[in-house]
Amino acid sequence: MTWHERYDILYQWVNDEYVRLGSRPPSPKASFGGIKRQESVIEDLIEEMETKAEEVNKIIDEGNHIIEDDSMPESERKVVHEKMIALHDHWNKLATLTSGRRLMNRAMKPKT
Repeated sequence: MTWHERYDILYQWVNDEYVRLGSRPPSPKASFGGIKRQESVIEDLIEEMETKAEEVNKIIDEGNHIIEDDSMPESERKVVHEKMIALHDHWNKLATLTSGRRLMNRAMKPKT
């Protein structure tokens, strides 16, 4: 599988998860069940992100090697650089949204 194919798969996953989480109501219903469901979704996503973080770092590292390779056409290096920036930015947006939802969920959780 090429760098671009692996990038496309990973980028699509990040984008899909961002859209999926972003489409959920920011605050779950005040009922404990709604909070627990939201908490479960967020915790599952965090676990997936921890697993995917290694892939993201690997794609970025390999992309750095490509853009530093003077034997590669300038146009190819530019495309790889733009894709690396897009992946990094989308990954950070997903992490920020996930973290924000996690904090909001914890704040709404009834004290036991």
